[in-house]
Amino acid sequence: NELEEAVVWLGKAAERGHVEALTLLGLSYLTGRAVTRSPEDAVKWLRQAAEKNYPKAEGLLGLAYFTAAEVRNEEESRRWVRKAAADGDPLGQTLLGEFLLFGRAGIEKNTAEGIAWARKAAEQGDARAQYMLAGLLANGVGTEKNFVESRFWLELSAAQGHADARKTLEQARGASNAKPPVESK
Repeated sequence: NELEEAVVWLGKAAERGHVEALTLLGLSYLTGRAVTRSPEDAVKWLRQAAEKNYPKAEGLLGLAYFTAAEVRNEEESRRWVRKAAADGDPLGQTLLGEFLLFGRAGIEKNTAEGIAWARKAAEQGDARAQYMLAGLLANGVGTEKNFVESRFWLELSAAQGHADARKTLEQARGASNAKPPVESK
């Protein structure tokens, strides 16, 4: 009941235009946490906060437009992700980095610019960007291979609970702890 009660209070604050409440309510509808999932309602609430120049809402709105089939709109996604990134939102920077690195959402592929945005987000503590940057550095995608720096970003991402980063570290530790095969004579 605590989550449902929180949503009621968020709704009251959102109706008064509180940007953080608008954003949290939009996120609740986007994820279906404590409410019935509704990307349409998510966009409604997130847009109100984003239009007040709230970077966190801008990034989430860009994510909603890109990932939720019910409201998918690549043009709107690009617009809000670019604005969020420029306004310093780590999620927006991560998404813009991904769009540029992989040529998504109608954005032309630009590896160097994508890495730059991913690095900005990683430096702000975005676990997803840290994991992405670790992979780019480990594989030398658009940059020199750098296993030490890659491990650094991977460890940071895993410490924040990024599931794929944790799995990658566990696999690496398992491989380094494996005993060499015994030769038979």
